[in-house]
Amino acid sequence: MSMESARKTFASFDYLLFGAVLALVAIGITFIHSASARSGEWGQITLPVDYAELQLRWTVISVGVFFIILVPRYTRIRSFTFAFYIAVLILLVITLFYGVGPERSPVKRWLPIRIGSHDIADFQPSQLMQVALVLALAKYLMFRKSPAFREVIAVFLLAGVPMLLVLKQPDLGTALLFAPLPFAMLVAAGARLRYIVSFAVAGLASAPVFWSFVMKPYQKLRFLAWLDPYKFEKTEGWQYIQSRIAVGSGGLFGRGLGQGTQNNLNYLSERHTDFIFSVILEESGLIGGLVIIALYIVIILCGLGIAARTREPFGRLVVVGVVSLLATQVFVNMGMNVGLMPITGLTLPFISYGGSSLLASFIAVGIMMNVAVHPVVVLSRDAF
Repeated sequence: MSMESARKTFASFDYLLFGAVLALVAIGITFIHSASARSGEWGQITLPVDYAELQLRWTVISVGVFFIILVPRYTRIRSFTFAFYIAVLILLVITLFYGVGPERSPVKRWLPIRIGSHDIADFQPSQLMQVALVLALAKYLMFRKSPAFREVIAVFLLAGVPMLLVLKQPDLGTALLFAPLPFAMLVAAGARLRYIVSFAVAGLASAPVFWSFVMKPYQKLRFLAWLDPYKFEKTEGWQYIQSRIAVGSGGLFGRGLGQGTQNNLNYLSERHTDFIFSVILEESGLIGGLVIIALYIVIILCGLGIAARTREPFGRLVVVGVVSLLATQVFVNMGMNVGLMPITGLTLPFISYGGSSLLASFIAVGIMMNVAVHPVVVLSRDAF
């Protein structure tokens, strides 16, 4: 990148957006440390390692990738979006055969990365598929202003294939994250409302089939436990109950960093990943939760502002897709932490521990920022 190009890039750089992202990452590392570095009373070891150190390493890598993404103009990405989509699809298939998961579990979600006999990391291809799907849908819809019905079907097929592969792992949370994406991008592309409503109704009508033939027994039990956690308090209802206790005990200002009882006494599982928001609410209270929500609102509003200023269709659709993904993931994760939604296993972007999740989130926001710093002049009388 030349000095002149670098100057133009940083002149258009959205510092508010990037600052909000870094603030969320800093908050995440702080509370990941709180959730994983201490031993509980009675000699209970909460977690074997301090995951905050590992998250910091992933942060350095992710921020580096973020700035690399800003170098080329985003329109250069269009030529290989479908190749990228197919490559990640292949990774999802490979994961079904060679993937790994928790011990004594049939789950296969991560591909181990090894150099010789050394394990470097475990990578989750479904996280990268979120970015690949946004790019593929944007490329397909970019010149289809008011898509025809067959083109709407093609959009849902593009989203449906990876969704089925992720369901096969099984990973219900990530699979359901793909569901709102085609609707949001079709609205942005100007699809007829009756087409969108038709697919929404068809999706709701297929819910009994999904329940009977797709959902695993433990996933059904999680849903039933969400409806009545105390009926299943010794099994799937345990996490719901402990999470609500953590949220409620935090009050307005919280118990203090590292002072959460549900955290320190090892009552709340997955507290450094899926349920980090419960730890934050217990230790920093409602005020801490509102700060985090405000930071996410800043990111979403900055993204919508970029979309509104972008006349080039591919860039605008990409930004809409990224905003849709982030907003859905935040809403679902916070909802399950406070008991308003069933547990689905989704992480909280930029805050929950997870290298694959953090890297994918930075890539997504990096592409969104690229659209802002490399505006494309569209020679057309009508805006997209």
